[in-house]
Amino acid sequence: MSSNRFTRWLPVGVVVLVGVLSIRLIGPSVPDEIALLTGPERSAFHADGQRYKEYLEGRGVGVHLIETGGSVDNLRALVARDRPQAGLVEAGAAIS
Repeated sequence: MSSNRFTRWLPVGVVVLVGVLSIRLIGPSVPDEIALLTGPERSAFHADGQRYKEYLEGRGVGVHLIETGGSVDNLRALVARDRPQAGLVEAGAAIS
């Protein structure tokens, strides 16, 4: 009877073990720190970046704000895959 119980719970144990090991090896999906492209110091993008920074830092994610010339600069940096992981871009902005 105990052998039957063991074979019944063995697959469940294997699935749980694989799940725990996967999470430990892959790591969290949210980074500890990000770089965010904003805009010039007194712009709406910069103010929005400050609000995002406060929000994310309250949840344990460090935010490094990078001032730029605006949407086009942000879009160029994001397309070029420079250091920043995020940037504020106005709808309809394009680069050539």
